[in-house]
Amino acid sequence: MWYIGPFEATSEVGLPLRVENRWSLPEGTTYAVYAAGDPYDPGWFSSGSLTVSSDGRHLEGEASLPLLTAVVLVDEAAE
Repeated sequence: MWYIGPFEATSEVGLPLRVENRWSLPEGTTYAVYAAGDPYDPGWFSSGSLTVSSDGRHLEGEASLPLLTAVVLVDEAAE
């Protein structure tokens, strides 16, 4: 779960996003990013994608995320 502030704000467009690959996900794999809706609009929504860098150290891409949310990564090949 990632927490970003301020509360109840959402990026309107995909913004650059880079996170550490703490899960040892394989290089070059792309993951769809789904974010939890707010209490008034529950459920999960597609918000972009992240790809594991060639050195395997980071996931990089663009995502449009609520600023306070839970995030799930889904292997796009499994969708």
